[in-house]
Amino acid sequence: MTEHINALTLSQRSRSWVLKIWISAVIISAIPTTKATNWQANIKPGSDIVMNDLRWPVWDAGTYYCFWYMSFYPKFSSLYGGVAVHGPKQLPGMFTSYWCVTETIYEGPEFYGKGFGAEGSKGGANGAPAFQRPNSWYRMVMRTFPPTKEADKKTLVGWWIKDVEKNRWHTHSILSIPEAVTGFQANSGFVEALAPESTPRAFERRLGYCRLNGKWYDSPLSANDERKFKLINDSTVVRFNRTGPDGGAKKEQTFFPTKQSPAPALDKLLIDQATAYRFGNQVTVEWRIPRGD
Repeated sequence: MTEHINALTLSQRSRSWVLKIWISAVIISAIPTTKATNWQANIKPGSDIVMNDLRWPVWDAGTYYCFWYMSFYPKFSSLYGGVAVHGPKQLPGMFTSYWCVTETIYEGPEFYGKGFGAEGSKGGANGAPAFQRPNSWYRMVMRTFPPTKEADKKTLVGWWIKDVEKNRWHTHSILSIPEAVTGFQANSGFVEALAPESTPRAFERRLGYCRLNGKWYDSPLSANDERKFKLINDSTVVRFNRTGPDGGAKKEQTFFPTKQSPAPALDKLLIDQATAYRFGNQVTVEWRIPRGD
């Protein structure tokens, strides 16, 4: 199977999710920040790639798990994004909201540039992809691409998800922002209740990395409330657990560095059916990336 670049038409099922995601966004915007547990990803300012593996043991009754709370470098605007779960019988929403206008370059077949607007956001992309499963690892990768000579005031920002168990990559979205940036200034996350605070909530994180000037660095998780985080699996994974209201957070951060290699193990580049077309003095290249079945 291959993913076609021109797969932009919304199915009837996808359209129904526009309203559901929009309603979720409105609910999120109305929840006080005191009901959220915050954490930091500790990336190098200016990193052009930020990545980590995430896993949710179950789809709980209602939680927004934000893991992209990013500002751009040099200073421009910001975005946030993550997964909003609403119980085991409903696929979670997976979305981004930008505080600047965005132009859609490409969206994955199960994503669309609708549903944003909460808290004053002006752009983004959303969806509820069917490939999501509880208790499975997903590699989340966010990257900026430098401006080109023809568009020196624009930057592309892409989000990709790898289903680690099935060895398949999925494109969430590639959006253009109206400013020349080289990377991300910072990244953090939070866990916000969309159901009663007594609802058990959990996620796990491993293999946090960022890339600055071509060099890879660790991106360790830290938090003000160390009671909700712990290292597991011989310190290769950090786990978040929350079964009650927040409170008692400290001013200083507690770090939870996981054991990992100095750089991520990157997949081999696989391309098939590459074709080049010439139009006057321009060349267009079209290719497909096979799924890792």
